[in-house]
Amino acid sequence: MGKHPRIIAVHIMISKELLDILRCPLDPTRSARLDQEADGLVCQRCRLKYPIKEGLPCMLVEEAILPPGTSSLQALPCQQTSLGEGVQR
Repeated sequence: MGKHPRIIAVHIMISKELLDILRCPLDPTRSARLDQEADGLVCQRCRLKYPIKEGLPCMLVEEAILPPGTSSLQALPCQQTSLGEGVQR
């Protein structure tokens, strides 16, 4: 019998104080709060997931994970504004 490496899921808790401050950087109004999941912080508005690396949330848009069914950042709800108030990239 060979030994198999054990994969252990590590759930890093982000403090409530930090979650109260952080907002999705793609939200034009900077009001979209983030929910903590086991593997990252998820925007309540657009569902973009920011990974947690070495215990710290990585809030770089370029590192974020698109929600299922979304092909690009431009397809996110926060970027679909009729008044052109979304973040331009």
